[in-house]
Amino acid sequence: MKLLALLVLCAFSVVNSTAFHAAYGSPIETPPWAWRKGSFGISGSTEYFWTHANYGPARGEYSRLTGDNNLTDFQTWVRARYAFWPKFSVYGGAGLTQVRVLDTFNEKTNNGLSDAFAGGHFVVWREWLRMVAEIEAGMPISSVTRYQISPLVNDGAMYGRALLHLRKDIGALKIFGYVGARLPTEGLAKTFALWSLRRSAARKNYARRRC
Repeated sequence: MKLLALLVLCAFSVVNSTAFHAAYGSPIETPPWAWRKGSFGISGSTEYFWTHANYGPARGEYSRLTGDNNLTDFQTWVRARYAFWPKFSVYGGAGLTQVRVLDTFNEKTNNGLSDAFAGGHFVVWREWLRMVAEIEAGMPISSVTRYQISPLVNDGAMYGRALLHLRKDIGALKIFGYVGARLPTEGLAKTFALWSLRRSAARKNYARRRC
């Protein structure tokens, strides 16, 4: 039974480093495994992303942008947490994003508050395997339209996220991971593939006219 649990935790660790890595919304933060009643804390994180790839509508589909064309995305997240009792805490925060897009003719930038979010953690089990459940909801602060020409600082969609964090201690070794789902509502999250396809087609036609 314990061996099976370790295998499951290893699978959760793989999910931790792949499926949720590129998800929009606040970064997934490993929660404290216990809290002192009435405690308050502030945490933050920074993410940097740079690419010269033009992503298509299909998963994993992309082509290299010409020349030195690229996109740079710099995000900073701040959250505050309050523990109501040792097994339950709530948190809230916001993200600040700076985006820079460089193409053959122009350099475009955009910055501002991207998303606000709130959530909570609840200790489910603390025996030979520790489990902490997390529920979070977020909403975009800046709006997204189909006709804007400035770089996007968020995906324009509210979302709900549910996770189950797990940890197993084996002496000094601590194995932990999580599994869960993120569900977006109306917004760019459901129309991004169509928007990307149209933009890609427009770029290809433009390139043909220039030739």
